Amino acid sequence: MKLLVIEDDPTNSRLIQQTICEWGHRVAISNSGKDALVKACQNRFDLVLLDMSLPDMEACDLIPTIQSAWPDVKIVTMTDSNSLELERRVRKYGVIYYMIKPINFKELKSIVVYMSNKLGISDCPAPKGRPVNSKPKLWSR
Repeated sequence: MKLLVIEDDPTNSRLIQQTICEWGHRVAISNSGKDALVKACQNRFDLVLLDMSLPDMEACDLIPTIQSAWPDVKIVTMTDSNSLELERRVRKYGVIYYMIKPINFKELKSIVVYMSNKLGISDCPAPKGRPVNSKPKLWSR
């Protein structure tokens, strides 16, 4: 599966990239909204991990632009500034998961495994304790 991580903190983006690559997937990194738009227009991604705090643009403005380029792309938002208002705003765009930082890598792996199985890409083993075709709790709070 091919993922795009849009995260302005280089340390976080490298950690996410390294972890997901260890799971057997390809990961591109963007550290700004502008760079993410370029990459999203030039490449097809199956899953986007989007930090809501970008230095150069509102992440909520980025979501519809990415979706217009790739209507089937799935988006997971990540935030360290959790609020019910923000969650409601991003849910309107059909994001599959609203993740509150710090990132729970066990839950992230569950999402990545579920999406790779749904897309028919089985190069990522299921997390221990969860059947391969079991759905993660994508809408739980």
